Amino acid sequence: MLSKREYSNTSKSENAGMMRWLMTYADLITLLMIFFIIMYSLASMKSQQLEKIVNDFTGGTSSSNYMYNNIDINKLDSLLEQQAKEEKLLENIVRQLNHYIKKHNLQNVVSVTLEDRGVVVSFKDVALFSSGSDVLSDSAKSLIDAMCVPLEKINNQIRVEGYTDNKPINNSEFKSNWELSSARADSVLEQIISSTSIAPSRLATVGYGQYRPILPNTTSAGRQANRRVDLVVLRSIFNSNDVN
Repeated sequence: MLSKREYSNTSKSENAGMMRWLMTYADLITLLMIFFIIMYSLASMKSQQLEKIVNDFTGGTSSSNYMYNNIDINKLDSLLEQQAKEEKLLENIVRQLNHYIKKHNLQNVVSVTLEDRGVVVSFKDVALFSSGSDVLSDSAKSLIDAMCVPLEKINNQIRVEGYTDNKPINNSEFKSNWELSSARADSVLEQIISSTSIAPSRLATVGYGQYRPILPNTTSAGRQANRRVDLVVLRSIFNSNDVN
């Protein structure tokens, strides 16, 4: 039989255990309530408000902003499925183009990569133009036509980007590298329009001049790598947005 003191100690211990359990349970209920309040708030939040939150977290500059502009919250599963299908399609284009490049030993003049913004077909300037010129050679036209064959079967937008090295242009036709890069991009675009079935509405050009090098301009190899024209097949999430 328990003494009064032992009984009192046992009772106090049981009460303390009960209080700890009740406090833990209350904390759990409170957290669940907060969770459901947040979920309800997000579900009822206007798209403009949610977009502002996304921009605040990403700083307004990352690709997540472009993705968000095309997201319907209620159709997220469908969007993810579409993106998965597009990823396979772009990977297949990369395989086809790389197979053609390898088959015709073109590795030194053109390359194909899959990047966050899409498929990038990069032509070295020597494969397309004479030094300081924006006139395509006959072999350049054939190469562009061949690279565009798989691109005729998709609907993604394509941007033609011109680049140069940092050596000042020295001829009477172009006042700057910026003009040269833009003119070269335009020449490639005109070839695509005249010789392929790619709709002109899918195409755009931009000239970056010397200001976006991929290698330092301190060596001959670096300068040669920077003199290029890129065909960028944009992922569909970027189709209606300007992408750097």
